[in-house]
Amino acid sequence: MEQINVSVIADNRMLCEKFGAVFGKRIFKAEKYNVKLDYFEHKRKVEENKGITTNRPVVRYAIVPIDITKLELLKDLDGSVEVVINKDLVGVDGKSIEVHCPLDNPILTKKVTTESLLEALNSGSKSPIFFSSSEALESEINRQNEKERGRVTALKEDLERQLSVLDQTINANSNLVSEYRRQLTIEDHKDIHVTIEAD
Repeated sequence: MEQINVSVIADNRMLCEKFGAVFGKRIFKAEKYNVKLDYFEHKRKVEENKGITTNRPVVRYAIVPIDITKLELLKDLDGSVEVVINKDLVGVDGKSIEVHCPLDNPILTKKVTTESLLEALNSGSKSPIFFSSSEALESEINRQNEKERGRVTALKEDLERQLSVLDQTINANSNLVSEYRRQLTIEDHKDIHVTIEAD
């Protein structure tokens, strides 16, 4: 990409002004992470050892803020002009926080809906989706976290019931054997005579 001629600003002053209004503000991404970061390696090892694990990783949904600290106009290879937010900058996690947006499309963010959030979570890094309403994003993303939490809680309760059945079975087996051993040590003072007649 090449630097923009000053005349581009003159020709697009109103559009540039719309982008200037976001300087110093934040936009937000929604990201999905496995709670157990090494889940697939863990699952492989568990399956090799005939163990038990979940059929998929438990996931958490997080809001990733991006502070808009730098705005540049650049000409793309096709000659179109775009605004590059935070050019060459990285966040605290070491990942790029550079955002490209066509100058003629100053709608940088989407409205938060269940559909747009799911689209953002599944879009990957190829075409990230950004949101400006932190409150709406918090509400929707935490609703997704609560749904996942509910699934984990239901699994935990089911496993606790199964664990209880195993504990009861262990106790029943031990009681059965103990009672049998006790019966073998009972001495009856009556003389018992067994007569076997052969034909």
